Amino acid sequence: MALRLVALQVLVCYSVLADEAPIIALLQLQLDVQEVTHGAHEHEPPAGVCKTTFLEQDMTRPIEEIVAEQDDDGWCLFGSLGEWARQCAISRQRKTVRNFVDTWWPIYQDVLTRPEATRFTFRFPDGRSLTTRDHHSPLDDVDCFVNGWLALPRGQVVNNFTFLEEVSKAFCADLERSLPEYHRISINDLHLETQADNASFQELMKSSSTSGNLTASVIHGMRLHAASKCLLGGQGPGSPGVICDIANCAASTCLGPDGELLYAVLGECPDVRA
Repeated sequence: MALRLVALQVLVCYSVLADEAPIIALLQLQLDVQEVTHGAHEHEPPAGVCKTTFLEQDMTRPIEEIVAEQDDDGWCLFGSLGEWARQCAISRQRKTVRNFVDTWWPIYQDVLTRPEATRFTFRFPDGRSLTTRDHHSPLDDVDCFVNGWLALPRGQVVNNFTFLEEVSKAFCADLERSLPEYHRISINDLHLETQADNASFQELMKSSSTSGNLTASVIHGMRLHAASKCLLGGQGPGSPGVICDIANCAASTCLGPDGELLYAVLGECPDVRA
C-alpha cells in the first residue's frame, strides 16, 4: 500500500535577478507531498543523508523526539533537506567543518560582488545596530550577530573542532534554559520561522534605502533558528549541534567598527581556513 510521505527539498541557489527572493543555507524548505511506495529507493543515499523520506506528521513533531527515536545524528536524518544539512552531517562525521564553510564560500563571492550589495543597517530594539551588504540572505548575518558568534576567536572556531564543540555545548545549554519552547521545536517551526524572518528582512530592505528597525519577534526568531540546530545534534542538554552555523559565521565574516559586518571573501577579514 502506498504511504503518504513528505519529501523535503531545499533550493540552495541565488536568483540571478535582484528582486527575486533569496534562498541559501537555512533557507526556505519546500514541502512536496508525494505518494511513495515501499522499495521506491533503488540507490544508496549520498553521504550525509541517512533518511530520504519522512512521514508527513514528522514535520510537526518535536525534532528532539524524532532524533531520539531514530538514535542517529539529526543532521544526517534530515540531510535530504539540502546542502546546509547534508554538508553539516558530513562535517560532524569527519570532525572538521572545512567542507561546510567551503560550500558557501563561492556563493558569498557571487552575492557580495553584485551591484546591489550596498550597505544596509539593521537597528535592534536594544539600541545596537548591524550593517550588512548581503541583500539576498541577511538572515545569516543577523543570526551570527544576535547569537553572539561574531565575538568568538575565528581561527579556533574554524580549525579546532574540540573547541568548537565545547562552544556549541555551552551555547545550546544556555539556549535550552532560556527558550521556553526549546523542546517543542519542529522542522515545520523552522520552516515557518525562516519564511517569516526572510519576509521581514526583505520588507525592510525594500522600504528603506539604508536602514530599518528589527522587531523583538525577529530577534526571537534567530534564537529559534539556533535552537533547531542544537536539537538536530541530539545528545541532550549541551548539544554540539550548532557547530556548523557558528563555524560559517567565523569563516565568512568579522565585525568591524560601528557594527559593520566585514567579509572574508572580499579580503576584509583574514581567511582563517587552515
